[in-house]
Amino acid sequence: MLRNAVEDAPTPGEDETATIVAATPPAIASDPAWHAHRNARDCRVYGRRLAVGELIEEGDLFEAPTLRSWSPTHFAGQHVTAGTARAYVRPAPQPQGAQAHQHSRSGRMVFGYPLQSGDVLQPGDLFAGAADWIRTRRAGWPAFSGEYLRPVVMSERKEVMEIRTVNESLLFSADVDPSDPMPLRTLMTRMVRERVPFRGAALVGANLEKAVLQGAELAYADLTRADLSHADLRSTALQHARMSGAVLAGADLSEADLSGADLRRADLRDANLFRADLEGADLTGADLKGARLTCADLEDVKLDRTNLDDAKLDEIRHDFWEVLESSPNEVVGFLKKLQAGRIDGSCYEGECACLIGTIAKLRGCNYSELKPDGSRPAEKWMLALQPGNTPANNPVARTTERWVVAWMAGHLQLRMIESVLPPPLRHPAIVAKLLGIK
Repeated sequence: MLRNAVEDAPTPGEDETATIVAATPPAIASDPAWHAHRNARDCRVYGRRLAVGELIEEGDLFEAPTLRSWSPTHFAGQHVTAGTARAYVRPAPQPQGAQAHQHSRSGRMVFGYPLQSGDVLQPGDLFAGAADWIRTRRAGWPAFSGEYLRPVVMSERKEVMEIRTVNESLLFSADVDPSDPMPLRTLMTRMVRERVPFRGAALVGANLEKAVLQGAELAYADLTRADLSHADLRSTALQHARMSGAVLAGADLSEADLSGADLRRADLRDANLFRADLEGADLTGADLKGARLTCADLEDVKLDRTNLDDAKLDEIRHDFWEVLESSPNEVVGFLKKLQAGRIDGSCYEGECACLIGTIAKLRGCNYSELKPDGSRPAEKWMLALQPGNTPANNPVARTTERWVVAWMAGHLQLRMIESVLPPPLRHPAIVAKLLGIK
């Protein structure tokens, strides 16, 4: 626990990269002890100094030279390097022990350690509010008064959390802080930094809101009804994961592997699915309102009753219109095939073909003459269509139909306007302004 004479403690993490010019760092203590800041002797912290090679975790403090204080680290997940001039300390409770504290108004008793002004707050710390003890929302920041309390469990038994696979095999177990309001998120974030795989983990209903799980291995995991809202899941392996009913609103799933995942009725509002691999995923009944699907792989994806209204598809739509612009004479024929369910987004040739393949057939040329590019957003989008998918039974076909009709309507207006404008006013920029095209 930090003891600092200055109440207005500095912003956490500031000047951690600064160079310290001072004497040789003190010897490493195996047990908690008081550590004085070398540039401010009245600023002391009680805890254990980290050894060379030890993992730096959230909540650890470093000796900030310019600010002359112990500040929360921004290097969590890295290791203490040999020869570093910065000292890192893991705070520990004060040695005199915890005591019972009663709220003056509610009368509720809490057993714990009183914090001093300037102490760095941790998740689970309590503030003496007007009516009762209130859990702080300022974790990582210094206490601005002496009305904070760090509660402890009145038991010698440590709280152990286990994570098992869907087959009940133990993946790992670890001690967790009983005062942490989200111990599973804290534990998983730590394990991801240590590259521990969660393949097949049983995490039904887990609360992982805002969890940082970038690059985690969660293939075949059971995340049914889990809360992953606003989580960082970039490049995460989620192949064949069970995520039906999961809340992924605002989550960053860019370049994540969701192939074969069960996302039925999942809440994906405002989720970022840029370049995500959704091949074979089941999105039946999912809500994709506001979701970004640019360059996502939609091959064989199931989208029955999926809500694509207001999804962020501008980049895909504009690329799709560019294809239509290059083949205006084939647009009507493409629309008829789309409405008849004769589009197969996975192949360029055959009775049913993709966007480029269908246009090539209508034009009577080889598809290679149209310069196909499987990585462009329009072709990625069409991967979601299979023979039999029509605007009546598939949301991607329905959205595509609207795009074609809108393009045709825009070109009809364009021709009508050009027919009545004198030649000097037929410049494309003038016509676009009259149509309200940006």
